[in-house]
Amino acid sequence: TLEFDLLMMFLNNRNKSFSREDIISYVWGPDYFGSDRVVDDLVRRLRKKMPELHINTIYGYGYRLT
Repeated sequence: TLEFDLLMMFLNNRNKSFSREDIISYVWGPDYFGSDRVVDDLVRRLRKKMPELHINTIYGYGYRLT
């Protein structure tokens, strides 16, 4: 699933910041066409399923797992 792919990206790259474009490229692939706000929804769903994760929002840029 998309949430699992995002989780693995974060776990394999702790404390690294990712832009929304980086996340789209990793999770959906380079051929994705659409709004980058889809990343926000995916992060929201992951946070809801795993509230113990510390996913920081970097305003205007993206996200980081600490």
